[in-house]
Amino acid sequence: STTKSIILTADPEPPQWESNTISAYDLNRMISMVGWHNYIPEPCQLPGVKWDSLESIIRAMGNDPARLVDLAIKELGLLNVIDSTVIISKLGNGVTSIRNRTEAVYVALVKLVKPSLDDSQKPAKLITFSMALRGAKVLEPRDFNREAVELDARIATEVTEILRRAVMDELV
Repeated sequence: STTKSIILTADPEPPQWESNTISAYDLNRMISMVGWHNYIPEPCQLPGVKWDSLESIIRAMGNDPARLVDLAIKELGLLNVIDSTVIISKLGNGVTSIRNRTEAVYVALVKLVKPSLDDSQKPAKLITFSMALRGAKVLEPRDFNREAVELDARIATEVTEILRRAVMDELV
């Protein structure tokens, strides 16, 4: 049953197309819909999109060089703790002339299995989540390379904390 209540309304201001931005919510929703395409009801799938057209995108995202979740798994010592890990992700970054700052966006869909370590009678736990992180950095004096390095480090730190919370059942 639905309440028919409106819980989210569109921004009444027209979009600023020249700013080349998309909301973190939209990025998160898109990667979830792409990654779970075959598992969601057809009316809820991306309109007009078939698995054949998504498969190459998913394979490319699975091989993106910015493997921040993989790095987080290694840093948290989870390589031998979790199983069946699937990660699709993409990192985009650069300097915007409109806002005159270095910006980065990281989006990922993660699926993994956490076996029961203490009780063999307890079933393994499937953990799945998606995330979209956006950040910006400006240094004075400007140093675009340093801004990118600091921004990447911050996003990697946040990804690691999100993964830690997911594995430790600390996400809301």
